[in-house]
Amino acid sequence: MLWLSATSVYGNYLTPKIAVSHIMIASLNLEGVTVHVSFMVANINDSDLNVEGIEYYVSIAGQAPLTGKIVQSEVFPAKKVRLVTVPVTLSYSEDIAHLLKSLQKPGVKSYEIKGTIFMKNEPVIPYYHRGEIKLPGIAP
Repeated sequence: MLWLSATSVYGNYLTPKIAVSHIMIASLNLEGVTVHVSFMVANINDSDLNVEGIEYYVSIAGQAPLTGKIVQSEVFPAKKVRLVTVPVTLSYSEDIAHLLKSLQKPGVKSYEIKGTIFMKNEPVIPYYHRGEIKLPGIAP
């Protein structure tokens, strides 16, 4: 897994390193599909990050992005790495055919992730990373 290489400073905080760890289809039903996108988040700061919410944009293999916002308080301890899994639900009215087709074939896929971390009484922290992830593929 390749981590974000550039580090920026926002207020008193360095941008955490964020990379996609794995992606899997959690459920598939008549209403749509739920995909779990898991991220490794490394807080490289000397103090904890008290996060109030995260906006994200993830594009896999150049497909239409998965986007959303999670409003939930989380603490990312100083100098620690933590796995975060985000459930993303897509309805069939959205164009998910390309995403499912991309996930169906195993192999290494490129991805792009970017967004904003919101913290209580602190400036927002933008993040960005491009990398590759090995996907096992799903049954047709």
